[in-house]
Amino acid sequence: MTARTATLPVALPEIEALLAPVSAENPSGESLRFDAVYDDIKRMREEDDAALPQGVWQRELKRADWPGIAALASQTLATRSKDLQLGAWLTEAWAQLYGFAGLAHGLRLIAALCDAFWDTVNPMFDEGSVDARIAPVAWLGSEKFLFTVKSIPITAPAGENAAAFCWRDWEVARHEPEQASVLAGVSLTPVSVLEALSRDTAAAVEAVDALKAVLSARLGDEAAPSLAPLRNTLTGVAAFVARARQDRPGSQEVPAMDPVSEPPLADSPATPVIASAPGSPISSRADAYQRLREASDFLLRTEPHSPVPFLVRRAISWGNMTLAEVLEQLLSKNADLATIYALLGIKETDKTKGR
Repeated sequence: MTARTATLPVALPEIEALLAPVSAENPSGESLRFDAVYDDIKRMREEDDAALPQGVWQRELKRADWPGIAALASQTLATRSKDLQLGAWLTEAWAQLYGFAGLAHGLRLIAALCDAFWDTVNPMFDEGSVDARIAPVAWLGSEKFLFTVKSIPITAPAGENAAAFCWRDWEVARHEPEQASVLAGVSLTPVSVLEALSRDTAAAVEAVDALKAVLSARLGDEAAPSLAPLRNTLTGVAAFVARARQDRPGSQEVPAMDPVSEPPLADSPATPVIASAPGSPISSRADAYQRLREASDFLLRTEPHSPVPFLVRRAISWGNMTLAEVLEQLLSKNADLATIYALLGIKETDKTKGR
């Protein structure tokens, strides 16, 4: 889980000043490899891992100063040095502050620096080797930077007790029971936020491709640093968000993240279901299924971490299927028959009777 939530678009910082030459004589400015500004930014990036236990020595956790990093890196890029290391740190800060939109913005900045200032951009070539220059760009594909990207929120649940989640949470939970909590968070996220996330992640993928194209043009495909880990992460997030958005076309309702087709009910195929008065007996099969839907909606709003509403909705989708058809559907997903019987609560005697 993350303390932040996905947000609607905000105005991103202007980058024109960051791309203006420092001077006519020296467009890229001075080298900052041993300058105090590097040390200042490194210090501002330091933060404690909230997941680590503190034991009896409780203290306030140190947090990175992302606004300060963004301000100092931007000012230095504009006035002192066109530096790819500053660009990488600024991209990291923008990703922390503005999410996937900030990440895409930073990647576009780095691509523009490489394209416009390649002959003089810092870090300079080290004795004919390009390693020092491309190291900040290669860092964008490192596990360290991917941790930042995977920590960007992908949900903004509207429920009072609903937690926000990031891509890293989904990677951990996708094969565990906790994935229902992540899916609930997505289900409670407004459509407008999902639309913004879809645009921003797609823009980030395009920015990675544009940066890769610039580097390949300058260095050749083989010498250019691989950004595949970053691109693969972004395409995974983009596909996930796109599916979530497609599952909720224009609706502000709270659906299941993995929707299931609910076939028309046999006893009332063309007639709207008229709900019974609260507390009254269930009047029909259609009424029973309608109450199940209402119950699952209520549980999803009040207990978003519970898998129960998702299971109820799955059960509703089985309404017009025989047990054999349900088992065939489940087994097509490579489930174990004994596990399915256990899940459905079917005893050995019940299986014998059904033959």
